[in-house]
Amino acid sequence: MTEIIHIDKLIHRGLGLGRRPNGQAVFVPFSAPGEDVRVRVRTEHQSYAEAELLDVLSPSPDRRMPPCPYFGRCGGCQLMHLTYHCQSIWKARIAEEIWSNGPPVESGSRHGQEFEYRHRVRFQVASDLSGFGFAQYNTNIIVNIRDCMICAAPIRRILPHIQDELLPALRAESIHPHHITIIIVNDTPLVRLHTRRPVRTIDQQTAQHTAPYPLAFDPRPESLPAGDLDFGGLRLAVDPDVFFQAFPAAAAEVGQHLVMRLNADTRLLELYSGIGLFSLLFATRLRSVHAVEGDPAAGRLFALNQQRHAAANLTFSNQAVEHWLAESRIVSAYDAVFLDPPRTGLSPHVRHRIGQSHLNPILYLSCEIATQRRDVRSWLALGRQLSTLVIFDFFPNTFHIECLARIEGHA
Repeated sequence: MTEIIHIDKLIHRGLGLGRRPNGQAVFVPFSAPGEDVRVRVRTEHQSYAEAELLDVLSPSPDRRMPPCPYFGRCGGCQLMHLTYHCQSIWKARIAEEIWSNGPPVESGSRHGQEFEYRHRVRFQVASDLSGFGFAQYNTNIIVNIRDCMICAAPIRRILPHIQDELLPALRAESIHPHHITIIIVNDTPLVRLHTRRPVRTIDQQTAQHTAPYPLAFDPRPESLPAGDLDFGGLRLAVDPDVFFQAFPAAAAEVGQHLVMRLNADTRLLELYSGIGLFSLLFATRLRSVHAVEGDPAAGRLFALNQQRHAAANLTFSNQAVEHWLAESRIVSAYDAVFLDPPRTGLSPHVRHRIGQSHLNPILYLSCEIATQRRDVRSWLALGRQLSTLVIFDFFPNTFHIECLARIEGHA
């Protein structure tokens, strides 16, 4: 049975929201605000329904023909049916709705680049090595691809070769990766094959002979880094097995934004510092920075990047944030804090320690506004004030929103 739904707005995860005559919410992917659409409900819940888009009866003026032939099946992008200008407007509105009663949401991105921005991408590989790609929307089915428009040009160029040449060669050598990570280092793509079992050296050499780009197999810690990547003029050592921001220019925009400005005499504590991007940016303009990061591999890259840029006022603890805070650390030795945690947000312990401290301001960068809001609300209940919200577009054509919050005052 089909239904006609009017789409009122976009919500988190890029879904269109419409309502049935009885007021029940209906979530429709690949729709646009203002459209009347024909849908088939796939899943009924008590308070809402999830539907499949069948036909657009009155297209929005912001709708476009998606330039990618895989869009709608591939789960990598959710918003490519909308103009980039429209995407930007609705990401800001979604952030404002999630942060209701907060300050106005500013847009910090100025890059204007919606394609060829990803310098790090991980694809799933079919179990029979027949192809690779992202999973189909709302399923575990892999959509085989030969191109990905959001990947940087050096990555795009090698995707047909991976499909036509590398995967058959791996199958012939009984090498079965379940994921492939591709990063750009030294302006060249590097392909990391994630396998569940070690690959013999002779088989690695045979596979490498097939590929006109470097392959990485089961790297040892001492093999770090893979190479360098430019983050808005700051070259850092990176590796496919260590997280770093996939859109370097967008990440650099965060560091340059006025909201990140602090008094030059500030002693900054940075938690979840990764490979040191923001640490090094802060170190150029503050009295001192102490960074904390739990991942040992990220810690090795941090040390290399710190040495390369001779940041004498930057110190580092390669220790889990929870453990570092628990070991009688004197948080009062610092004036302000910068946080960039995983999308799960802060643990209750970290949230409590930061909230009870005199750190001011708190700068909190998050890739998941819902968990960010949860953490920040606990501090607002203690008397702090949310002064600024700025969103950045790290992943154009997807629903992802990066949000920077500045919280002022003391508990």
